[in-house]
Amino acid sequence: AEGRERERREARESFERLKREIGGEIKVVDAIKGALTRAESGDGDLEAEREAAIGLLREREAGLKSAAAGRASKLQELEAEAARLAADVTAVDLRLPVLEGDKKKAAAGRDFKAAAAASKEIKEKQAEKERLLKDLEGLTEEKKGAEADSKAAEAELRECEAELKAAGFGFAEREVEALGRKVSALRRERRAVEGSDGVG
Repeated sequence: AEGRERERREARESFERLKREIGGEIKVVDAIKGALTRAESGDGDLEAEREAAIGLLREREAGLKSAAAGRASKLQELEAEAARLAADVTAVDLRLPVLEGDKKKAAAGRDFKAAAAASKEIKEKQAEKERLLKDLEGLTEEKKGAEADSKAAEAELRECEAELKAAGFGFAEREVEALGRKVSALRRERRAVEGSDGVG
């Protein structure tokens, strides 16, 4: 019982660590948004902003993937614990009819000491079953919460991947526009240097 409680406590602590990591991810998202805004507004070196934003997005993506792997591992642990608890409940369910039979045989044979011992064990097994069912119910709720967290994190990872893709394309478009402006400026300078309006 103590081992199970310790495992559940460790699982809860692990999920709390993951929540703190997600808080760190929010800071990364804010930094990315700032880099994108500066790049779009033209306040700074476009290439440097692009590299910074993509770097931050890649860091965020790596962090989300790492956290997803941790959540998947914890979900597997919770599922294994749930399966073990369900097996324990089944074992108790199988043992109870045997004990009831032992109690009836002992009572019929007027072995009241054996009947009392069987009765005591029946009560203990029933109490154990109730405790196991309560643990299983708590574990099921914990598992549902972990699955919901996992789905939310998967959605966040997909969003990050989409932002990464969009950032790459968005910067590419802005780079083409910036290069177009530079080409136009160079053409104007060439015309000015050559003194001819028709060249270009």
